[in-house]
Amino acid sequence: MLSSGTPHPWIARRVLDAAILMEWRPDGAIEVLTDDYRLIRYPDWALDPTFPAAQVTRSRSGRPAAEILGEVAGRVRRWGLPGVAWWVSSATEPADTEAALRARGGTQIDAVSILARPLDGDLPDLDVPGDVQVELVADERTFRAASMVTVRGWGRPEPAAGALDREFGQVIRDLADWSAFRVVASAGPEPVSSGGCTLYGEIAQLWGAVTLRQHRRRGAYRAVLAERLRLARAHGATLALVKGRAETSGPILARAGFAGYDTERCFWLSLLESAGPGLCAALPPCSHAPMTELQQQTASLDALADIERQVLWLSTAIVHHANRVRPNPGGLKVGGHQASSASMVSIMTSLWFRHLRPQDRVSVKPHASPVLHAINYLLGELDESYLP
Repeated sequence: MLSSGTPHPWIARRVLDAAILMEWRPDGAIEVLTDDYRLIRYPDWALDPTFPAAQVTRSRSGRPAAEILGEVAGRVRRWGLPGVAWWVSSATEPADTEAALRARGGTQIDAVSILARPLDGDLPDLDVPGDVQVELVADERTFRAASMVTVRGWGRPEPAAGALDREFGQVIRDLADWSAFRVVASAGPEPVSSGGCTLYGEIAQLWGAVTLRQHRRRGAYRAVLAERLRLARAHGATLALVKGRAETSGPILARAGFAGYDTERCFWLSLLESAGPGLCAALPPCSHAPMTELQQQTASLDALADIERQVLWLSTAIVHHANRVRPNPGGLKVGGHQASSASMVSIMTSLWFRHLRPQDRVSVKPHASPVLHAINYLLGELDESYLP
């Protein structure tokens, strides 16, 4: 847990209760809200290689953990997804939920710290460079600029025009009553960073900060953070709340005086009944990114190696099943050659999980198609029914 500064005991419960409310429901999402948990199926446009489609963002129940896990697994299977990301913290109930996830093969894939800072007294001096300018997102020009940064920074597909129009309308409505706002930072004429803030009474929830890769460590994120703190306090907030990761936004948040109050851990629970050992057990950090202050990071080499093994196992299993397991009275061979397919696993894993941008296009030869199917399946973009 990040622990810059000293946590204030009198606001600890207030911080943790407010953190539970940091939830994102994008246009097109399927949300399941029960007395026991919140399960969400994010729309395809919101997905990227580090963002699982199905996530349990909170769970508090008096029922046995195994019973809750089974119920959620059934819902996710009906969506045709390979697994679910499940977030747990000190507020999760029952207390043995994490142990139950591990017992079913769940593996921790991410962790974020819950951080807070009072907004009384002087605001931090974050040494924002003079060539970085920050604007409030208040019209179509600034909205388009912030959306461009978000899409490119998180590596997401461009939302449809209708979705953008609805989002812009919501941004303007939120700004009218100052329930939420966004800012965008530019270096010269180019938008390079953006971030949002939701105001719940006296609590300012910071979220969604991202900086374009080539402009990181140049002061743009510091500018976005400083402006949100200033605007939040100007509109009545007395406490700033954020979820951050030590290796990305953590050092700057520590410099700004944020203290750590809890840690949320994310577990990947594979639902592949025929999966071999370790399949889908390790993915790159998922994070409910739009509601965190993580700044985009690429998958580490260790994470890519784990994904590569999963892709290799599944792609070769697809070919094996097609040629040796399925009923085939005519003897017709289908699917790519396993060796030819395997030769592309490293290249395609690196491309899909680290380098490709929404505007990029890749042509995949037939021999590598099982690898493409495996990747799309693990990303939740290919239904299980299309596998052999």
